[in-house]
Amino acid sequence: MTYRPQSSFKSTASPRSALRWLLACALGLTLAGFALPTPAADDQPYVSLRIVSPEPDETVHDNRGRVRVIVDLWPPLRADQEDRLTLWLDGRATAQMDGMEHLLVNLDRGTHTVQVQVDARSGAMLIRSEPVVFHLYHASRFMPQRNH
Repeated sequence: MTYRPQSSFKSTASPRSALRWLLACALGLTLAGFALPTPAADDQPYVSLRIVSPEPDETVHDNRGRVRVIVDLWPPLRADQEDRLTLWLDGRATAQMDGMEHLLVNLDRGTHTVQVQVDARSGAMLIRSEPVVFHLYHASRFMPQRNH
């Protein structure tokens, strides 16, 4: 009994060439003229943006009003395409972030909301994090901290 393909497709590749292609696919490699289809990094949309710090409902103790915002983004920021991170504080765009961290300074005590988004060069918003509410505590000389 012999195997006969049912399609009329005739391959011009040699069996050795076909074997190389199968091996390349199995190993995820590119071999001599066989480029495996992989999406370019430029074509991949951002799939995850979250604020790592401060944590939701966290109370930050800092008398100078400093809060470090740290974000996690996947895939990484495409700065070569001029995508940028914009930090929002209490509903207002506050800063363009240079990296995955930004130090907010001189914040008033109380409850604040922080959010981060990735903007394209055109100004279009590509992805936005969930808002994170945190509380900033300043010690007061009228209400000194108690040691328990």
